[in-house]
Amino acid sequence: MGDTIHDDTQPTASIEGHVTPGDGFVPLTGSPANLSAVALIEAQAARRPDHIALKQDGRVITYGRFNQQANAVAHGLLALPHGDPALVALVMEHNPEKIIAMSGALKAGMAYAMLNSALGDDDLGELLDHSGARLVVVDRAHHGRVARLVSPGCMVLPIEALLATADRGNPGIATTPRTLSSISYTSGSTGSPKAVARNLGHEMLCIRAMHNMAGLGPEDVVAQLQNLWFTHVFAALIAGATLVLFDLRHGNFSDLGRLLREEAITYYGGMATGFLQFLRTLEDGARFPAMRAVELTGEPVGGEDLALFRRAFAPHCTLIASYTSSEQARMTSLVIDPSARLAPDAVLPVGRAAQDITVSLVDEALRPVPEGEIGEIVVASAFPSLGYWRDPERTAATWVRAPGEDHLLYLTGDMDRQDATGFMQIVGRKDDQIKIRGRLFFSS
Repeated sequence: MGDTIHDDTQPTASIEGHVTPGDGFVPLTGSPANLSAVALIEAQAARRPDHIALKQDGRVITYGRFNQQANAVAHGLLALPHGDPALVALVMEHNPEKIIAMSGALKAGMAYAMLNSALGDDDLGELLDHSGARLVVVDRAHHGRVARLVSPGCMVLPIEALLATADRGNPGIATTPRTLSSISYTSGSTGSPKAVARNLGHEMLCIRAMHNMAGLGPEDVVAQLQNLWFTHVFAALIAGATLVLFDLRHGNFSDLGRLLREEAITYYGGMATGFLQFLRTLEDGARFPAMRAVELTGEPVGGEDLALFRRAFAPHCTLIASYTSSEQARMTSLVIDPSARLAPDAVLPVGRAAQDITVSLVDEALRPVPEGEIGEIVVASAFPSLGYWRDPERTAATWVRAPGEDHLLYLTGDMDRQDATGFMQIVGRKDDQIKIRGRLFFSS
């Protein structure tokens, strides 16, 4: 990667722009402690019951129907004879029912564990055991398989049974910002399972930051690929936008291009690697006029990538480079001004800290490093993740309390250098890990 962030004609700070909000955008204000994703989506369902919430392969689910089905799932979970399962594991295809199940669990005051249905039996069985969930909700494609993998006493329940629940009213279950909301498995730093536990306050902090940064409104159409990122899912639904599901595992880049055009997608968020590869397959002149913003994460974005982006999207479309992780779903974002000019070998910095999140660089003793020196990126907020699920030792090594600090610091393991403008440039990893499909092959 090159060291140049900008060319000689433009100062670094001028690469930063802003996203033009979607039609009907209403910013989320107030503390995450006083905001409820469930209540905000219920309000959208009451306000626009006939507006489309979810689309996939010709299927359409309106907000009114989505809310009723999520309510049915919640009441079905609450009525289970063996009592209240605090954690519900989900093994389902990338489909609307999975999002309905996620929402239903939250409405019931329960947490969900999202398990990758594409895993082999050994890996999926390991995650089912590690999660400790006593209830697994499945779709038809995975019922028999999961039934063979679960431990004795674990209940496997088809989503169809929950959707058939007669009670469709809002459950109104009381929760707090500290209520466990989800666990999600990361790629891992060792061969053993590693899952991040989150509470409602943390999720709402990340959802609010994305909603306000992206300016999502009810006229937006948001693409959601196979990795269900809770921030994108719930930020879209809170805004009253339409979420279009697409499983790239069962399609190709040509199918993705058709989806972006035919569904008039206005907002796309995903991993940089796959999307940049998609851009390289496009023919000259391919355009997506409805798109107003593309958010990429997972690896640095450079000047050559920006040139690819400019070739495919209209001048009004904004590129956003975000720095995220499973442990802290939203840390920083750099909204790139459409007029920014970058050298081909430029590497974009990681941008500004998300709303109500503090990002800084520290040395081994957790002391701030001077400007221009390399340090580890640490993140603090009033609502950090709860740590690694069922792994207190790893949690204590990753979330620490610095002397004189009120909040826990999340140690990212990423090394960075900050310049005079406040931008940070990732320079490497603290641990020099090499991972292949989530398994650790080398670490120093």
